[in-house]
Amino acid sequence: MTALSARELSPLPLRQQQSIGIILALVIVLAVGAALFVVGWPAAAVLGAFALGTWLVVRPRHGLYAMLASVVIVTGASGLPVVKTATPMYRGIDDLLGPGAVVTFSPLELGMGLMILGTLLQSRHTHSLRLGEFFWPLALLTGILLFGLVRGSRTGGDSVIAFHEIRALLYLLPLYFLTINLVRERRHFIELAAVLGTAVVAMSVGALWTHLSTIRPGELTTALDLTFSHENALFASLIVIAMASMLIWGRGFGPRAILVIPGILGLSAILVMKRRVGVVGLDAGLVLLSLVLLRSNWRMFISVMPILLVAAIIYLGAYWNATGGLGQGARAVRTVIGQEAATEDLSSKRYRERESFNVESNIRWRPFWGSGFGKPYQMPLPLPDLTSFWPFQRYVPHNTILWIWMKGGLLAFIALLALFGYALMRGMALGRKRLDPLLRAWATVAAASVLIVFLFGWQDLGLTSLRALPVFGFCLGLITVIGLMPEEREEPGEGKAAVQAATRPLLVRR
Repeated sequence: MTALSARELSPLPLRQQQSIGIILALVIVLAVGAALFVVGWPAAAVLGAFALGTWLVVRPRHGLYAMLASVVIVTGASGLPVVKTATPMYRGIDDLLGPGAVVTFSPLELGMGLMILGTLLQSRHTHSLRLGEFFWPLALLTGILLFGLVRGSRTGGDSVIAFHEIRALLYLLPLYFLTINLVRERRHFIELAAVLGTAVVAMSVGALWTHLSTIRPGELTTALDLTFSHENALFASLIVIAMASMLIWGRGFGPRAILVIPGILGLSAILVMKRRVGVVGLDAGLVLLSLVLLRSNWRMFISVMPILLVAAIIYLGAYWNATGGLGQGARAVRTVIGQEAATEDLSSKRYRERESFNVESNIRWRPFWGSGFGKPYQMPLPLPDLTSFWPFQRYVPHNTILWIWMKGGLLAFIALLALFGYALMRGMALGRKRLDPLLRAWATVAAASVLIVFLFGWQDLGLTSLRALPVFGFCLGLITVIGLMPEEREEPGEGKAAVQAATRPLLVRR
């Protein structure tokens, strides 16, 4: 199915849609303000929730933008002073456990449901509902996970705990469905770049502010690991990859310069957050970008890469044993090749080695069906008790890629690897095509996000992240959408040049 124009997608002209949206937003703000003034905050909160729900149904695409921006910014470890406390926007896997626990839905999940309703209602007028190339692989993976939930619950597991285990993975299919049906035109990619770029910049500025105001003066009262989350560093790495992509493929000074400041802020935030997963993700994303460049423009590759390689060697030689923020990249390389310095936290390394042995043992005991979700896995090597701050220690190991095999069985593991592998290859293939520079950069960023989420899942609870998995599902949708835009598959002017080359012999004969 090809991409449709704005007039084909809506019964109203674009300007009328924009006017109605502005009027609706003003009415909502005035109504909530009046309710707050007249009857107090409880009634205003109810009216505001109702108005927000109505807006999500009427304007699901804008709701998708807002949801993705909030996923980037709103977290208990965002670095932004205004959202530094934990919020009930989405629930972590460590809440509502114990006797009498029940499953409740977070505002994020309710919002997804309302946006899906709005998308389905819009499709009744446009008759353009689409599923795309990843729908059935995602549906298969979701079905296998739900089968593991039921199996675990029927063999002695806790259904509430099982749901919490796979909760983030259940976000993939809804976010993918919303993206492929709401993001259809080039201007939507521009809007996404503006919204998500602003969100990542705000998060990066918050991280830098926290570093300058709290960490550097020595006033930090909590551990640095609890100040910044892994996801913050991963989102910052994506803005750096977007900057590099536009520097390579952008046309003119403006498109290239517009992402320089956000990219520098994102890189600075990665250095001050000191999250090794973020640095590993950035390195992997830049390697992926280099491979795409090699396949698409080998002349540029051989002219640029020697300079970058020499700079990398100089940097690694200078900061190999450094402990400050500038040494994060070198420490990430040491982690990947298994040469941690003596100053590294060896207790954490030993913990993960024992944990990996336990996971591999559980896989050998039940290699095909898995143990099922909702049940603690066996620990032949005892581990320190961390349940005081990590209630899911006995249910979810750090390596959540092998956790899928251990709990969901071999079929779930194969379905997951096939999804990651195909998405990575598809995104890189689109990045090599002569697309519009904006779409080419988005394809590369989406492919990099697939690789980064996989590495996050391999190293540190990535597949249980209620922030990383929505972005992963969104990027799967972007890869599909870019592949459905045939009018953007050639550089402007190439089609005209091809027509002229084909008709030139006819003109000569005449």
